[in-house]
Amino acid sequence: MLTKEQNKIVTADFDDILVIEAYAGCGKTSTLIKFCEKRKDKKILYLAYNKSMGDEAKQKFKHLKNVSVFTMHSLAFKQLEKTLRLKQRILGNIKANDLFDFKSLKQLKDNNTKLKIINIFLKIYKSYCNSSENNLLSFSKKQLEDKALNLNTRISNAIMKELDENIKNNDNIIYEHDFYLKEFQLSNPVLEYDYILVDEAQDLNDCVIDIVLQQKAKKVFIGDTYQSIYSFRGANNALNKLSNLKNANILYLTQSFRCSPKIGELATIILKLNGAKNDFIGLNEKYIENEQLTIITRTNAILFDTAIKYAEQEKSIYVVGDIKETCNELIDICNLIINKKEYVKNEWYLKFSNFYDLTDFINATNDIELKNKVVIICKYLSQNKSIYELIKLLKKHLVNNMNNADYIITTAHKSKGLEFLNVELTKDYKISLEEKEELNLLYVAITRAKQNLIMPKDILNFIQNNKEK
Repeated sequence: MLTKEQNKIVTADFDDILVIEAYAGCGKTSTLIKFCEKRKDKKILYLAYNKSMGDEAKQKFKHLKNVSVFTMHSLAFKQLEKTLRLKQRILGNIKANDLFDFKSLKQLKDNNTKLKIINIFLKIYKSYCNSSENNLLSFSKKQLEDKALNLNTRISNAIMKELDENIKNNDNIIYEHDFYLKEFQLSNPVLEYDYILVDEAQDLNDCVIDIVLQQKAKKVFIGDTYQSIYSFRGANNALNKLSNLKNANILYLTQSFRCSPKIGELATIILKLNGAKNDFIGLNEKYIENEQLTIITRTNAILFDTAIKYAEQEKSIYVVGDIKETCNELIDICNLIINKKEYVKNEWYLKFSNFYDLTDFINATNDIELKNKVVIICKYLSQNKSIYELIKLLKKHLVNNMNNADYIITTAHKSKGLEFLNVELTKDYKISLEEKEELNLLYVAITRAKQNLIMPKDILNFIQNNKEK
């Protein structure tokens, strides 16, 4: 049975745009299914945020022949794979160190300065791909005005043109998924649908928004402004922007079937601190006896550290996401630190002569994630612990089914979309009234819990001190 809020959405009549603000666990997918069932005579495109969400949506919408499920990237890939030779490219995440040999920077002898400049231009290029802009050089010029590089326009344009040329035509250079998505946007695609439903709309970047808004179809954007935690990917208050459009209708889902009333109260405090107008209503009154505990960390470094702690206690562990890549990366970092480069396997790490070069790269690019990994390795080395033996121990206690684990361990980012009976948060959350996205991340972590929630004293004190604000 639908709530009044859900029924209002299912029966909504609108001309162009419907924006739905849906708090965590409020049944947005079931609402969208009913929305589509009521419009079986219409051709509907459902856009999922990522592949795993897309695969899940395909199962949930499979009884509806009028609904096609894609991610925006899969839609773009399908249309451009032959034109851009995408199957020949190395798809992944490119870093400044992959683009060292620049003709336009050949006069620079200092490699650190060269690396900093390439890193700045690569960040600008990625920002361009996430934007709705259609002129790379004019976008770059605006961005460079905030950078103290002292490069004239001619040299700046030459660097950016060379970067663009390499990314588009050099098959040996890593090609990011957002690069072909930008090409899709610039092609002004026409999507022949009556309705386009966009899930997790709070995390859209301006490029995706522009693609959808170009279409003649009626558009439904559903998400949670306060679960916006991907600004580093170019997401920027998408639901707020869409809500402010003149032709936008706004509806709400505020009643959570997942969370208990007590957790709902905690979530409301965080939401109000971040400017929310509506309370978070927890409807889950059930209580299930279960000793399994889910640990939600802020960082990957603490996730690994926590997993090792429980492995040393002989506990069974389920880690959300693939930890194998992280383990291999930590081994490579360790071998650089102890000056055993001959054992480094990852080609990217092989580009560094030694650990000092890696440190220079971290300082030049301010790569926080990489820095955290180095810190955790140095910690174990100082305790005379072998990273090989620790990973071996961890693998011994990993289980493939989370139902068989004593402890489930995940980061707040990877926990999004999941729910657990009992949750504990670690001490590495950065809590501040000024950092809105960190409050969002805390809200995401809190609302993964269905019944029990354990929090560090500093988070409890923060919530208590700001309860009346």
